[in-house]
Amino acid sequence: MKILLGIVTIVLLIVFLIALGVKPWVTRKIEIALNENKSDYIVTIDKINISIIPLGIGLEGIKICSKKDHSGIADINGETGSIKLIGINLVKAIFRKDINIRKIVIFESTFKVNISSSRDTLIPIVLPMNIRIGNILFDKVNLSVKNSANAASYSLTDGVLRLYDVHVEKQDTLSPEIIRQVDFEAKEVVSVSSDGMQTFQAGGITYSANSNILAINSFYVQPNYPDYDFTSRYEFQKSRIEAGFSNIFIRDFSAADYFRSGNLISSNIEIGKMDMKAF
Repeated sequence: MKILLGIVTIVLLIVFLIALGVKPWVTRKIEIALNENKSDYIVTIDKINISIIPLGIGLEGIKICSKKDHSGIADINGETGSIKLIGINLVKAIFRKDINIRKIVIFESTFKVNISSSRDTLIPIVLPMNIRIGNILFDKVNLSVKNSANAASYSLTDGVLRLYDVHVEKQDTLSPEIIRQVDFEAKEVVSVSSDGMQTFQAGGITYSANSNILAINSFYVQPNYPDYDFTSRYEFQKSRIEAGFSNIFIRDFSAADYFRSGNLISSNIEIGKMDMKAF
């Protein structure tokens, strides 16, 4: 018992000393990395926690906002309740400069983004190291995106996204190509067309990579102007279509392939009910 108690005491002392020495160093490194001079954004963190077994880092109260004189095309203002990195491979991080993490969990994120240019002007992000993450969970995401160059807007309410086996090689470009397997759900997704003429609204969305079924409780296409007011805004003849769909099932659908190619491919689409008015 004396030997056992002695071992436990030594282990706890080592863990305490490591946490005591590592925490300030990690905090300083994170703050420097996130707020470098070239960055267009200011990142603040209320609290940082470090666990030894398993090795992990927890960040709480993360806030991100654009600098007043930022040169980026995206004006961002938002916050995240907490981020947990669980199962960090410290050996690879120190000696090989590789990021290897078993799981990342991001809780309660709310962001407002204003984009001032088209998507084609975005500068691709090239990663400086190998990154492998077993599982990434975005839990309860609320996102609002507007484009100041036109009338386009996008919003996501209570979204949940799970990414599996994320693997990116050094010098690879950060893109949808890294998505291999994904599950997601959302309470509501709303999109307004770039000309501001129509609003698309989907509610009760769920997708599972295991079943390859995308289920949508309801989907609406809503013109934003009355009959003649809508058609008179076009130079040539244009039909005004108002539609509502419910109980939609899209089978044999690969979300990962859709993110990469933009093509919706399915073996079977089932629509329980459809109401349509065409003018």
